Amino acid sequence: MRTRAMCREAFAASPDLGYDHCDIISLIPYPDVCMECIKEGMDRRDVMELASLLRPETIDRDMAEFLVSHDGRCLAYVPVHLQDEALVMKAVSVSGNSVLAYRTVLDELKTEKAYIAGLYAGFQSFLLVPKDRRTPDICLAAEKMYPDLFRIRPDALPENVRNGRNIFTFSRILEKATGNKYDYEAIKNAYEGRPLAVSRFLAPEGVMKDCTVRYDKENGRFQYKNGIRELRKPNNRTLKLK
Repeated sequence: MRTRAMCREAFAASPDLGYDHCDIISLIPYPDVCMECIKEGMDRRDVMELASLLRPETIDRDMAEFLVSHDGRCLAYVPVHLQDEALVMKAVSVSGNSVLAYRTVLDELKTEKAYIAGLYAGFQSFLLVPKDRRTPDICLAAEKMYPDLFRIRPDALPENVRNGRNIFTFSRILEKATGNKYDYEAIKNAYEGRPLAVSRFLAPEGVMKDCTVRYDKENGRFQYKNGIRELRKPNNRTLKLK
């Protein structure tokens, strides 16, 4: 029977036993001893490589969180019963959307929220989002983080997002009408119908000043109220998006 003490001694002596240092981890059945070995081996081997040596039963919650906090791609080696949204979000925050490319990661966890969180790793992280999963929200979040992305790579923007009536096209209409730039969260709130105070709004009746606008997704119309003054027609008009 291999005791913890025996496993520790074997790990320390692994080069003398004919093992490449750390390879003996694959024979150790104790999660706590494996954690000790992983930590000691990190200065010699890549964390992803070390994770691949672990027996599935030695990966508990503590081990899973430790691994993905150093390299999010280690999520690929985490048993599916331990995979959840919190672990995925931690993994993509470390390594971007490369994490979600692995087949061993549960498909149900490859959500819009996870892909957007993974964008912070760099613009290339957007290119790792499968084309059929590039939703208007993901595309908008990517453009807000990397304004030149679709100018440099117009082919990366799906046609249905570019030409559809969605939050991505809404953002461009809103910013043109107000003359302002907004972050992703502000645009999302406005798209969901929350009122937005603006100093200028270009409407069919003219330029409205210091007004509040609200968007109605169902009929595709802006509603706006005059706050202080307007250049032309009365307030409470509507602007329909084409």
